[in-house]
Amino acid sequence: METNNADTFTIGTLFTGIGSIEHALSRLNINHKIVFACDICKYVKKSYFANYKINQEDWYSDVNNVNGNKYKNVDMIVGGSPCQSFSFVGKQKGLEDDRGKLIFQFIRVIKEAQPKMFIFENVKGLTTHEKGKTFDFVKKKFYDLNYDIQYSILNGKDYGIPQSRNRLFMVGINKNSNIKMNIFPPPKIELLTKMKDLLEDNVENKYYLSEKLKNYVLSSGTKNFKTSTETDLDIARALLSSMHKMHRAGVDNYITYEEKIRKLTPRECLRLMGFTDDFKIVVSDTRMYQQAGNSIIVNIFIEIIKQIDYIMKFMKIEN
Repeated sequence: METNNADTFTIGTLFTGIGSIEHALSRLNINHKIVFACDICKYVKKSYFANYKINQEDWYSDVNNVNGNKYKNVDMIVGGSPCQSFSFVGKQKGLEDDRGKLIFQFIRVIKEAQPKMFIFENVKGLTTHEKGKTFDFVKKKFYDLNYDIQYSILNGKDYGIPQSRNRLFMVGINKNSNIKMNIFPPPKIELLTKMKDLLEDNVENKYYLSEKLKNYVLSSGTKNFKTSTETDLDIARALLSSMHKMHRAGVDNYITYEEKIRKLTPRECLRLMGFTDDFKIVVSDTRMYQQAGNSIIVNIFIEIIKQIDYIMKFMKIEN
């Protein structure tokens, strides 16, 4: 299947989520086409189809069913395979966990499709799991693909987003493509935005804690949480998919507002991931918390893209 068009940047995504790279391309006004996407969650699919254009037959619910040979000549493939196997807040079973093994499905599709470039994202814990042995093994599999590979740990707070979220980003450039990256990692950006700058006005009462829960959060009852309770943060702690629950994820991101304490709204969580307010919310709050927490910070993708001249040439210049 011929996917390349001289005037359109083509992209495929695996473990797609709510489309961080797609949103980054749109924010940069880059003329692009989504040739395939894949995610197991039907609620993610609902959010994705509400916000992006893709043919129904090019959406996959099982990564095992994605045939990379069908998408030869795609410009870029992007994916962040499930990270629970390597996350510091998970059980860290690594490649013994079926979710951890999904990294190799990403590698398989790259090998089949041979895109001009790819971006792979995962938690920082992948680099330290088993004292680095797991990452050494994974890196070898990537190097075997015949790509020039660069990687770094990048934090959202270094790229314009007031959220401390460290993630591994790996960029691969096909050695046959003659594409070069200017700089990796991208230059850091001074953080001028604070968490409070992204808060909504006139938030519904349902987001505020009752007096009972407020007292619990501020009391020693929080001793079982992994981090101390703070309700006034200039830089948010890393958002998690469990933002809606009354445990570490929720407590870490409660905020004080007019002497009351409330949790972040789904829109605020999206803003903290770099999604602009034109992103349509079409699922429940619980689902949106999960989808935002599982997503990738859009601004980091934007800064990576800026380092690749080949992508930037597709930018639409408006009068």
